[in-house]
Order: sequence, then C-alpha cells, then structure tokens
Amino acid sequence: MKKKSSNSYLNNIWLNNKIGLMTDLIYDYKYITDLDCIFLFESTIIDIYESELALNKINKPKTKDLKRLAITSAIVERLVEVFNNQPHNRSEKLPKWVGKVAALKNKIYVSPKEMVGNYPNPIFKSKNIMATQNFMFFI
Repeated sequence: MKKKSSNSYLNNIWLNNKIGLMTDLIYDYKYITDLDCIFLFESTIIDIYESELALNKINKPKTKDLKRLAITSAIVERLVEVFNNQPHNRSEKLPKWVGKVAALKNKIYVSPKEMVGNYPNPIFKSKNIMATQNFMFFI
C-alpha cells in the first residue's frame, strides 16, 4: 500500500495515525497476544514499511500521558531499528523527540512475563516496557 505522493501533509497524517493505532493497541490491552490484535499490529507495521515514508517525520504525541509517550517512542525507535537491519537495510533516522522521552517509573509488560524471560527487547526495556526480544520483527 504505497502512500508516497507529493502531498507530504497527508502522508504525515497517515503515518502518525498508524503510529497512534499501534500505541493504542499496546496502551489499551494487557498483552499483544490476541490473534486479532497481533494481526492488526503486524499489518500496520507492514503498511508503514511499504509506504516508504521517512520515520523521522513522526510527530511527538500531543499528550502529557507519560505512558503513552514512552510506548510511542519505543515503537518508533524499534521501527527504525527493524527497517535499518537486514534484510531491509534502510537508512531511517529517529525523530529528535524520541530520545527525550523518559522511561516509565513502573514497569509494564506488553508480552507475558514468561515469554519475556531474561531477554527483553532492549529498546522497550530502556523505557521500562517489557516485551519479547523479537517484538515487532514481523517483516
């Protein structure tokens, strides 16, 4: 689903809405384990990847909710990591705001504890969000 066009304003709205959907899925559900939720999360990542839109254009959410900010920043950072690694080899950059988002005071789990084990995803862990090591590596 290519969204690349000359209208960067609409592309930016589309991209930020996709990131917002992913944030909502993590924020509103205890774990991303329900098959419908996994499918929606996975297909959203694929849509973003196929759009070829620059991830550094993702806006900081307009919220004071620290949990929402931490989740969104971890999602964006993880997308950059996944898209830049093999086999994709893109050269995505982080939006400047991502590095300024603090970790949560209390640990939250987006994957069941027994699945996270001793090897949580380091990007999510840096925000005190526990997810499996390969979380979001769908493509």
